[in-house]
Amino acid sequence: MFDAAREFRDLRLPEALSGLGRDESPVPVPYPNSNSPQAWSASATIQLVQILLGLYPFAPLNVLALVRPRLPVGVDSVTIRRMRIGEAVISIRFDRRDDGSAGHEILEQDGRLLVIEAPPPQDVRAAGPIDAVKSWAIEHAPGRQARVLRIALGLERKG
Repeated sequence: MFDAAREFRDLRLPEALSGLGRDESPVPVPYPNSNSPQAWSASATIQLVQILLGLYPFAPLNVLALVRPRLPVGVDSVTIRRMRIGEAVISIRFDRRDDGSAGHEILEQDGRLLVIEAPPPQDVRAAGPIDAVKSWAIEHAPGRQARVLRIALGLERKG
């Protein structure tokens, strides 16, 4: 997606690509009569960034969970400015490590927001002491919204 976007004016992806492989065309070819930009293809880019960075906001709880943030080769840093989560506003930068994972730094924060690094649901790796404290706090948080967070992070099953 990033490689394709680089080939278009202002990095604006068209509504659809033709489907030609890299061996058939050196640059991406827009599907005939596709619109640029198209609302759903523009929002797909935002969703792609959300997935890559593992952004899981839980506004009612004032929590932003970062689940295994990653950046692809060639994208060394991503900064999100003035992202609103509930009543809080945060600016955060992600920097790529050699293994593709990304560390984060909070640049600005206005309002109450807990930013936690969370493992993927059903992660089988052993957790360290900080992870254990975070998990305990999430598992024992009261209320329905906390339960939604526990289910989303794979710490509790529906039912």
